Amino acid sequence: MCNGTFSSQLKNTGKIALLSLLLVFGLAAQGMAQNYGAPEGQQGQQQAVPSDFSDEEIDKVATAYVDIIDIREAYHGRLAEVDNPEVAQQIQMEANEKITEAVENNGIDVETYNNVITAAQTDEGLMNNLLSKIDQLQ
Repeated sequence: MCNGTFSSQLKNTGKIALLSLLLVFGLAAQGMAQNYGAPEGQQGQQQAVPSDFSDEEIDKVATAYVDIIDIREAYHGRLAEVDNPEVAQQIQMEANEKITEAVENNGIDVETYNNVITAAQTDEGLMNNLLSKIDQLQ
């Protein structure tokens, strides 16, 4: 019984770390797009992240998250086989496009996806809710 609890905690800890990784990945792509053409002095400014999300938004983020995991796994394998940096960059760009599509195909925008992930890192209730929905989908 103790092993089951430890295994469950380890599983959730891994998901939390992966949520953080997916956030960084998403924000990097989004940040590059948002900063392009922004007035000088406003590039890279931090904005407050909302923390009040509907159940529908959390459901969509969870579904997008599961889709993104599949995409990352597929592209990780492809990247592992490539030695040419230009080809690797093309594969990464293709993966970014697929990830953006996965988020948007689930009826949510990238900004909201990232906001939910960011808020979940500091809101234990939101994190548990999100992890529970992800578990149900997997």
